[in-house]
Amino acid sequence: MRKILFVISIALVTMVSCKNNNGSFHIEANAQGVSDGTFVYLKQKDTLNKIITLDTAVVSNGKFIMDMNPTYPQMGFILVDSVQGGLPIIVEKSGNLKIEFRKDSLYQSKFGGTPYNDDFFKIFTRSNAADDSIRNLSNTANILNQKHDTLGLQKLQEKLSSIRKNVNDFNIDFIKNNPNSFASAMIIDRRLVPGPSGNSEDQKMMIDMFNGLTDEVKSTPTGKKIQESIAEIKRTGVGSIAPNVNGITPTGETLSLNDVKQKVTMIDFWASWCQPCRKENPNLVKLYNAYKKDGFTIYSISTDRDEKAWKRAIDVDQLTFPLVRSEEAAKTYKIRFMPTSLLLDSKGAIIEKNKYGKDLEALIAENLGVENKNIISE
Repeated sequence: MRKILFVISIALVTMVSCKNNNGSFHIEANAQGVSDGTFVYLKQKDTLNKIITLDTAVVSNGKFIMDMNPTYPQMGFILVDSVQGGLPIIVEKSGNLKIEFRKDSLYQSKFGGTPYNDDFFKIFTRSNAADDSIRNLSNTANILNQKHDTLGLQKLQEKLSSIRKNVNDFNIDFIKNNPNSFASAMIIDRRLVPGPSGNSEDQKMMIDMFNGLTDEVKSTPTGKKIQESIAEIKRTGVGSIAPNVNGITPTGETLSLNDVKQKVTMIDFWASWCQPCRKENPNLVKLYNAYKKDGFTIYSISTDRDEKAWKRAIDVDQLTFPLVRSEEAAKTYKIRFMPTSLLLDSKGAIIEKNKYGKDLEALIAENLGVENKNIISE
């Protein structure tokens, strides 16, 4: 019986791993060190963010092949049973992709042979080199922290900033020089944070760069996703009317943004567990108390699921401005990070977003038409 099962197993391996090269996109990989009979999967996220399997293969003689007929370029990940992580590639409409798979260190794998993957491999290797450098700096930082070496940590921070700037400059130059590459769209998609959580300058830069891509790249699902993000940015961008939302107050009543809007209104998204939010709350209390008679208010929206934790934070931080709890409001505004804030004028138009400290006070005073009281020191 065992002999029969063994023969069937070998036959299955042969059938799956020795496919005919009948797909428009062909993958041939060397997977030395991966045991014969190991299953390999090519997966991706569909338009609903669900993980789907595009193809399956089995390792034979240290190799595996895959064939498919994609209708558009897409990001994919090669996953191998018993190997942690996945190798990102671009599944193209056609071409022959060669892969040297490194099971012990996926990010030392090499791939190429198709236009988009040749482009992506440049980004892949540059990003991995930067990640390695950052990891090394993090290890050094831990040692310097233990020694309380402030000067050393400062120099380390400068190196870290330099590494990140170099990666950013490389990516920007790549997009500018490769408007016809799907890899450019991938960079933009990763960088473009929709909604008010994103950095305004970065959003504008990425939108301008997306507009410079070819129609072919824009028409891919990734391109369409970017267009949806751009529409969302415009919906909650500076100059747009802030969507009305509502939430439940600490006393159990429903309170909407429109119920509380004043001459200048700040929408503040926060949570009791968000330390940067809690650190900023004392400044918000000062600003509210100093400028509320001039027509300033804060509509505070917590995303806390734990009602008791929310109410406890309100008491500890002594928050007295309008407070609600609403995960739906955060979804409406596509909030990705906290704190996130928006400053509105009397008509509900967004003046600015994510300003805090002295910059926020200056904006409040200017839009109220009153003298800056300089109650925030930094």
